[in-house]
Amino acid sequence: MSTSTLKPSGIGGEREHRLIAGAAQAAERTKTLVQRLLAFVHRAGGRRNEDR
Repeated sequence: MSTSTLKPSGIGGEREHRLIAGAAQAAERTKTLVQRLLAFVHRAGGRRNEDR
């Protein structure tokens, strides 16, 4: 589920908006970390296979 679907305009207070913004930021950081980890595994896996 996208965090943008959690942002209906005019609904919720400041606290809810901050929580949703924090969740969106955490999701973006997680996406970046997973991309980096996958790239690392892809590169490391290629090197490890060459050593065998």
